Amino acid sequence: MPRRQSKFLFACARLTRETTNRNPKTDSTLRFPPLAVVFSILLSRTQFGRYVYAIGNNEVTARFSGVNTAAVKVAVYTLAGFMVSLGALIYTSRISSARGNAGYGLELTVIAMVVLGGTKITGGSGSILGTTIGVLVLAYLQDGLSFAGVRADWGLVVIGLFLITGVFFNEFFRKDAH
Repeated sequence: MPRRQSKFLFACARLTRETTNRNPKTDSTLRFPPLAVVFSILLSRTQFGRYVYAIGNNEVTARFSGVNTAAVKVAVYTLAGFMVSLGALIYTSRISSARGNAGYGLELTVIAMVVLGGTKITGGSGSILGTTIGVLVLAYLQDGLSFAGVRADWGLVVIGLFLITGVFFNEFFRKDAH
């Protein structure tokens, strides 16, 4: 069993780092911008993207408007599953571990990044650019807290406060716009 696991880790490292001595953080950083551009174009400039936003805003209305909601949801979940698998391969090669609970506790951070980027928790609005900005802000915040010597549990408190503040301002400014 350990031999099989080591082959899996080697395959992940080869897939994500091309078996060179480059930094996997740099490699994943180089893979993110092209994917962000592709998905940004997919969501903002295609009929599929409009359908995704319509279903996120109000699924019943989208269905009555002629959108095949089941097919769009299957496509969205398929794309999400593919991107999760790609992210898992990159994360596995980065931490050199194939444990099932390796990403445990990252949920709050990911939700905070997306909400700080302007995406509504209830769905129907948001953008890849906004999410990218949210990712950068929270990543720099985490790095700054780490460099300042703040303990991990207090770091989660700060991230939670940013999440609450982001949701508040997001909803406050949205109501102002309507």
